[in-house]
Amino acid sequence: KNIGETTKTQKYDGDLINYLKKELDKKTSKNRVIFVHLMGNHGSYCARFPKTFEVFKGDLELEVFGKSISENKKLKKSVNCYDNSILYNDTVVSNMINDLKNYSGVNALIYMADHGESLGEKGLYLHGIPYFMAPREQTHVGAFVWLGEKSKPKINLEQLKEKASLDYSHDNLFHTILGLMEIETSLYDKTKNIIPKKGNK
Repeated sequence: KNIGETTKTQKYDGDLINYLKKELDKKTSKNRVIFVHLMGNHGSYCARFPKTFEVFKGDLELEVFGKSISENKKLKKSVNCYDNSILYNDTVVSNMINDLKNYSGVNALIYMADHGESLGEKGLYLHGIPYFMAPREQTHVGAFVWLGEKSKPKINLEQLKEKASLDYSHDNLFHTILGLMEIETSLYDKTKNIIPKKGNK
């Protein structure tokens, strides 16, 4: 109810799983794509996970984080909260995938972060630095694809394994979705689809 207005949320991302199930329960003969916008690991990190996911709360390793972060109480808490938010986010996405397995006809789940975060590296925090100046941790983001049983026979798995270690861009998402859904349009560029189909479509 407050999308685009604030990053403050009243509920955790896990509550979206029930909304996803409601959409999946709606019977249709048409293709559809469902977008689930997670708050994920967006600051404020400590507000992104329930208390049961407060696993990381101790000291930070000096060799890994350096003196300026590991000895600063505020930064130490921020890093721990960020790690806890990652743990919770992984659990939410994993639960979504487990639920998708119960629905026939599901092609795929694509997870892609819109940006990374700086946690004090080189004196930088959060995100939003212009792309050409931004450090790697802000611009190289996590992404993966889970393929449902319906789509696996159509995918060239050998080519997919070969391409798995390459770098991709957010620009690939549009063309990958079109390719997965087999939508024919002049806007589709198969060279930007990161999931190779059998027959190279």
